[in-house]
Amino acid sequence: MNNDEWVYQYPIGKFVERQGWKIHISSEYNSSHELLQDVAKICHEMRIPFKHLSTEDKFIMRNGKLVSRGFSGKFITCYPNQNELESVLQRLESALKQYNGPYILSDKRWDEAPIYLRYGVFRPSRDDEKKVVIDELIVGDEVVKDERLPVFKIPKGIVPPDFLNKWLDKKDKKQGDFPFIIDNAIRFSNSGGIYNARLKEDGKKIILKEARPYTGLGFDGTYSSERLASECKALKILNEWSEMPKIYWYGKIWEHTFLGIEHMKGVPLNRWVTNNFPLYEVVDKTKDYLLRVSKIVEKLIDLTNKFHSENVYHQDLHLGNILVKDEDEISIIDWEQAVFSNDEKVVHKVAAPGFRAWRETLPSEID
Repeated sequence: MNNDEWVYQYPIGKFVERQGWKIHISSEYNSSHELLQDVAKICHEMRIPFKHLSTEDKFIMRNGKLVSRGFSGKFITCYPNQNELESVLQRLESALKQYNGPYILSDKRWDEAPIYLRYGVFRPSRDDEKKVVIDELIVGDEVVKDERLPVFKIPKGIVPPDFLNKWLDKKDKKQGDFPFIIDNAIRFSNSGGIYNARLKEDGKKIILKEARPYTGLGFDGTYSSERLASECKALKILNEWSEMPKIYWYGKIWEHTFLGIEHMKGVPLNRWVTNNFPLYEVVDKTKDYLLRVSKIVEKLIDLTNKFHSENVYHQDLHLGNILVKDEDEISIIDWEQAVFSNDEKVVHKVAAPGFRAWRETLPSEID
């Protein structure tokens, strides 16, 4: 049953129910091999069917920034029959308490360890069973969609076993007051959201960036929370410069890290070019456009040299991260990839299309 993404381990001769409470287990990258060994040992001893991601690259992609939030974080899936569920949960919880992993948004977290549950399909229907497709559940006489959403939901008509009721009634522990008013979401990713927001204390408008722990894993091994910390560090160093967003709030609420920064005025440089490029060859307009472009380029070179003198290297400069304001003043945003040393050549791993350095080189050259 193996495929490109998953390795399946099914005990020979074991009857597997078609649907039930599936156990998902997440992991951070550095301890994923050890966690898999611990889970496999328990499943082999208890004859519990399970699957796990096939390679480290698949693990990174499953935990990456752009993966669907309804699928993200799932490293191992166990398929216990209902009469085995309580005992396997107890053993997994005892064995995995020391591990960490991303929150699986489609599920509800178990009491301890990176263990999550949701009710769903285990396997395709057999010939002697009611004919339904793989993303459909049979609840009584009805067929119900097995939805994979970024929110925990028990399908209508499913009655949980008694031992799960106390866990289902328990709310996740959330700590700390939320000091922001969210006006709207700019965008969501697996790493968290970016919002137009205001500070509760004074109503100041901010851009609020969120990083969920152990998400947004890159091929360089860094998580979204680490990159948000890099952005905060860069902006603290450059905090007195009008061309950079000011920091208004940084810290942790519950398990998530938030960075509240100044809402910078202006339009992205790519949009500025679209709005101002002279479509028709009119000498005066063309000359004016070229003069303005030359000044913007000069300002960008000067500004880049200036933050390089502070040992700050952006590493993701492209037309979308450069804002042009009135009087063609510029600012630079999105400092998550920033590094703070120019001593060694590096591979440019994260870049917008057309802006990647094609060879190993110094961070200053990448900018």
